[in-house]
Amino acid sequence: MNVQKNSYTIIYASIMVVAVAAILTAVSFGLKDRQQNNIDNEKRQNILKTVNVEANDENAAQLFEQTVKEAFVVNEKGEIIESNKDNAFKTSISISDENCQLPVFKCEKDGKAYFVVPLKGNGLWGDIWGYASLESDLNTIAGVVFDHASETPGLGDKITTKEFQQLFVGKKLYDEGSQDLKGVTIYKGGLAKNDPLHGIDALSGATLTSNGVQNMINDCFKVYQAYFKNISTSAPVVEQPKEVECSDSLATAIPACDSTNVNTINE
Repeated sequence: MNVQKNSYTIIYASIMVVAVAAILTAVSFGLKDRQQNNIDNEKRQNILKTVNVEANDENAAQLFEQTVKEAFVVNEKGEIIESNKDNAFKTSISISDENCQLPVFKCEKDGKAYFVVPLKGNGLWGDIWGYASLESDLNTIAGVVFDHASETPGLGDKITTKEFQQLFVGKKLYDEGSQDLKGVTIYKGGLAKNDPLHGIDALSGATLTSNGVQNMINDCFKVYQAYFKNISTSAPVVEQPKEVECSDSLATAIPACDSTNVNTINE
C-alpha cells in the first residue's frame, strides 16, 4: 500500500479511532462496578455523618449496616411503598411529581433513634443536595450534610464545610406548641441570634446559595411531614415542661418557605 496516498491516511486514522474507542469502552465497563461502589460508599458515609458516625471507604458498608436499622420509601401521603433496605438505598428522592418517592433511613446510635432523609434543591449555578437527620422528637435537627455541582468557589461552595453544616445542629422545625412547619431561616448580618430556634447565619457573599439551602431543607421536610405524622404519637415540639401537653397530630397544611427574610446580597 502506498503510504503517501490520502486513502492510506484515512484508513489508518479510522483504524486508530476504532481501536482507541474499543479500548476506552472496555476500560469503562471494567471500572463500572468500582465506580458504582465508590458512589455508594460516599452516600453511606454522608448518611452516617448526619448522625455523627465517621466512616471511610473500608468500613462504610459495615457501619451502615450496623447503624441503619431500617430503610424504606414512602409516598406523599406518608405511606410506605417499599420496605427493602437495598431498594430504598438505590432510590433517589423525587418530590416534584405526583408519584413522590421519599427514602427514609432509620438509624440508631448510642441507644438513640434518628431519622435521616435526603435533600434536593437548587443553588445559584446548579443542583445542591444532601442529607439531614432528625432526633426521635421529629423536630430537632441532629445533623446535615450538603454538596453541590457548581457553586462559586470560596463563597457558595462553603455549604460543604463542617463549620456551616454545624450551624444547623439543634435547630427546630416547629415552634413550641405549633403544628405548622416553620423550618429553618437563614439570615445575613448576624440576625440569626434573634431567632435561636430556627435561625442560621448566611454564608458571607453567598446569599443566593444560602437561600437555596434554606428552601431545599424546608421544601423537603414539607413533603415528609405526612410520614412523620403517621409515625408520631404527638406533634413534634420544642422541649417544654412535662405538664404541658402536646397536640395529637401534625398539621397537613404547611405554608411555603418564605425566603424573603434573608437579606439579599450579590454572590
